[in-house]
Amino acid sequence: MTEPNRNILDREFKQASSAELIRLICPVLREIVNYGTQLLARANESIQHTEQRLLTTAGSGHHRDRGQDHLIPLLLLYFSVLETTDATENGFANSIAVPLRPLVRSLFEIVVQMEWLYEKESVKRAYAYLVFELHQRLRFYEAVVPGNLVHNSLQTAQSTDRWTLMFPTPLVSNAQESIDKLRQLLRRPGYEQAKLEYDRVRPRQWYAMYDGPKGLEQLANNVRRGYQYSVLYRMLSSSAHGVNITARVTNTGSIDAMRSAAEMPMLAGLTIGFALDATHLFGDFFRPEEQKQRMGWYRDNISQRRCCINRIW
Repeated sequence: MTEPNRNILDREFKQASSAELIRLICPVLREIVNYGTQLLARANESIQHTEQRLLTTAGSGHHRDRGQDHLIPLLLLYFSVLETTDATENGFANSIAVPLRPLVRSLFEIVVQMEWLYEKESVKRAYAYLVFELHQRLRFYEAVVPGNLVHNSLQTAQSTDRWTLMFPTPLVSNAQESIDKLRQLLRRPGYEQAKLEYDRVRPRQWYAMYDGPKGLEQLANNVRRGYQYSVLYRMLSSSAHGVNITARVTNTGSIDAMRSAAEMPMLAGLTIGFALDATHLFGDFFRPEEQKQRMGWYRDNISQRRCCINRIW
């Protein structure tokens, strides 16, 4: 097996030199994720109560026999926050920081969507989310069914793609059956109304439906995170798009080695902040009676360590 060049990548040294930071950061993130899994389980237990509250505020324009599908995004966006936070903790534990920028950026995107979803008209917005996602899945299946307009467009693009032989059109069994099931789902109450809005708007993002924000920047401004978008999100996005490689050049003109911990406090602080925001949003929505207990949990388990991390940004 090939050994790495130690001047570029020395895993053991980097992990050892970052040990103090790791001991400070990782227990906080693990505690947030652990608490979040318990909160998610309790929220699932209280679904019936939440369902009744949502239906009584949904308004006469929404069907009451739709089932509980609208709860899927309400629950699973927070699940995604926990899963992403868990992944960042695992990265920090191995003295990985810079490559985690896209994950921290993703946390921001999820949190602003949660705020929009939970703010008001949650049932209507939840079905907008579902219908938008179903159309993305439809487009994938339609791309592999011969004779379909989407498939024909893909074939044209594939014919000029230099990697066509390495990445052929994916084989999906029963693609037409999946398309039929998705279209049938879109005719169900709840979905049907949102599909009419989708067809009217043809949005690029689900939250643009029902005259919502047209893009992420507008969404961030709507939920009062415009500064975070302009400063933090743009900074995190540059790494995701591969356009900030010069940031690895140090003041002396050398290239910073892999697994540098220089950004770990900042990225950890952002991860903790976004994960906590999501936890409070989710808790206040599904388990508002636990707000006092939740603040006590934060005070006893998170607050002091979080302050220490923020001081070393």
